[in-house]
Amino acid sequence: MNVSSSITTLTGERLTDIRDLIQWIDIDWNKVEEHVNSLAIQNYKSS
Repeated sequence: MNVSSSITTLTGERLTDIRDLIQWIDIDWNKVEEHVNSLAIQNYKSS
């Protein structure tokens, strides 16, 4: 996880970098699930 220092008055305060979280939320999980299921079917048929 990326962490950066803030410029507030509290010394040693650390802020979590939310860029990773935003990217994770932006994923179209229904499309991912469809793709994974398609790959699983292809894998089953090829074996």
